[in-house]
Amino acid sequence: MKKTMTTWTRRVTLGAIITMNLALGAWAVEPPIDGTKEGNIAATASTRSEEKPQSLPFTVTITDMKKDKYPDYMWTKYRRHMMDFPPTIVNIGSEVWLFTRNGAGGNADRYKGTNVEELIQQPGGRLLSFPASVQRPYMFGGMWYDASEGKLYQPMHCEYKRGFGFVRQIHLTTSTDKGATWQYVGPIMTSFDDGGKITDGRQYAGNSWDGGEGDSFQFVDERGGYVYIYASAYAYGKGPGNSLPALKYHVARCAMTDKMAPGKWRKFYNGAWNEPALGGRATPVNGFSVMYNTYLQKYISFTYGNGLAICSDLSKQDWSRKYRMKGDCWGYGGSKKQWFWIVVDEKKHTNLVGDRTLFLYRGEYNTDGIRIVFGTGETSGSEGYVHPFCGGWVESNDPSIPDQPYALTPRLESGDPIEARRTHPCEERDITVAKDKATGQVRSIQARFKASEIYWRALLDQATGKVDIYIDEQFQRTVNLYSPTPTDLLIPFYKTGLDPSKTHTIKIVVRDDQDPRAIGKLVKSKWFEYSAETYLASDGFSAIMGKEQWHYLQGRDGKYEELKFPLSDLGQKFWTGSGGCSIGPNTMNSGSEENNEVARKWLAPHDGMVRLEGSPGAQRKTEICIFKNQEVIYPLQTPTKGYDVRIPVKKNDAIYFVVRSGLCQWDPRVTYVDATGDGK
Repeated sequence: MKKTMTTWTRRVTLGAIITMNLALGAWAVEPPIDGTKEGNIAATASTRSEEKPQSLPFTVTITDMKKDKYPDYMWTKYRRHMMDFPPTIVNIGSEVWLFTRNGAGGNADRYKGTNVEELIQQPGGRLLSFPASVQRPYMFGGMWYDASEGKLYQPMHCEYKRGFGFVRQIHLTTSTDKGATWQYVGPIMTSFDDGGKITDGRQYAGNSWDGGEGDSFQFVDERGGYVYIYASAYAYGKGPGNSLPALKYHVARCAMTDKMAPGKWRKFYNGAWNEPALGGRATPVNGFSVMYNTYLQKYISFTYGNGLAICSDLSKQDWSRKYRMKGDCWGYGGSKKQWFWIVVDEKKHTNLVGDRTLFLYRGEYNTDGIRIVFGTGETSGSEGYVHPFCGGWVESNDPSIPDQPYALTPRLESGDPIEARRTHPCEERDITVAKDKATGQVRSIQARFKASEIYWRALLDQATGKVDIYIDEQFQRTVNLYSPTPTDLLIPFYKTGLDPSKTHTIKIVVRDDQDPRAIGKLVKSKWFEYSAETYLASDGFSAIMGKEQWHYLQGRDGKYEELKFPLSDLGQKFWTGSGGCSIGPNTMNSGSEENNEVARKWLAPHDGMVRLEGSPGAQRKTEICIFKNQEVIYPLQTPTKGYDVRIPVKKNDAIYFVVRSGLCQWDPRVTYVDATGDGK
């Protein structure tokens, strides 16, 4: 049977990266470059003009405020609980009010004055009528004062501690006495729940789960008549340590006439506002800490990692790239640990509308401030574009690289179509490498595929150079792979809209030039993946029986009953049954009972030809088999090599992947293919 690429392509470690100026071992190699067609392509590519970094259509001058002391209420060290969140400010008539509350408990701190630097502390505000089920309500990120009602509206960041991590939600509270007392209203923005079917993070498919939306900024757009909440959206890993592979910004809005009421909010998804904020999907945007600027006549946004973006129309969320400002300006770590910030106008009075000059206060363990001045001209994009993720950010210097970071495995329930992509790795036999005859260095790498989409993953760092990319020998663009921070979370290139009935090629041609800041010209390719209707067991694994067509069983001789996944046990991570048997994302254990079997059952969603692939790794006495309904596809045996077979299926046909008498590392894949065996 043919050796598959399943394990390498989807669970690759950095040690397996293909560095394109080194010998690549088992990779097939084209004839050396010696004036052939390959050489002509490389020569032509070197004369192509690459896509230059874009520029903001104004200048940005940033200087330190250089004050001897900042007010105590801006310092977390003077708060009752030192944390990494900013206070929130709001205008009540001519007064400036500042509020903050730590979710660990206590009153809401209140200050008032004429500007954010001259505030006097008021008696603390009390939270009333809050249900016990509302956990850790924080007060920060913006507030709306409705003068017609004399009422304050505050979205509160809430954190629900689960056995597998934190779930974030945003709830609403209001006050009619300038924050002396606060009344609970209800939740207004929560994570995707598939119409109420998902109540636990382990019910999401794949290697991560939706940790919810929080750590938000609110923006009141009186010009447009809406209140917006821009929130960080978290995705937690299901593996050890509950790592945070992804953070994106989601936005929801509510008409001001609806008074921010629960159920009236809608998330921005796929270019429209049709998804409910309670449990709906969302598409990532580049807005976060937002205000309107009268000088620029644009909405502006400040993001983690010194990111600055602009938008012309909030109804369309047409944000620019997140340009990285030079230096450490806002939302950065390091020795100062100044993660949070607030931005106000030149009078230091409001955070909703500013003009040419703004002031920004930043801090966590200490506080300082900067003065931001806009002017005529341009701000070069040569500093690059920032891509925040949980725990920090990465940068690129290429405007063609997508704005968001993407984990190496998909999140099939994500509202981001790239993140939710279904793809199959390109075959080893379909990947070729060309070397320079004189130096032996790799000059290009090419993959053959049959699909409507192709994605290329590579490592970006300070030593990576530039490449020219071709689809079907047609030049697409030059991609700059330089990044000051090493990352494999960015997708350097992808292409959609190809004819799925035709076989295509993608070629990566190494250039001789590099980014001025780069220290090398390496190209560290990881893999190619093409779109396909594919079902990888680990990508579809969840605590819901039948999700992504996968079922989890135990029994003997083809007679099975369903395993259990008790959500009441917060430490439960696998499907389990009698005798200690279990099934995890890529493991199958038949337990201690003699001749006991565990089985993954895949149920065909429609007719077609499917390809079965896998590389099981089992203990010495462990046996595996595969059968469709009652037909044996792979007879019972101890696995010694991978398998790759094609069989026809009808809708609701069942394919069983069975383990008997032991433990097996097994991540089977089922992919619909056409009659020739190529992926659709």
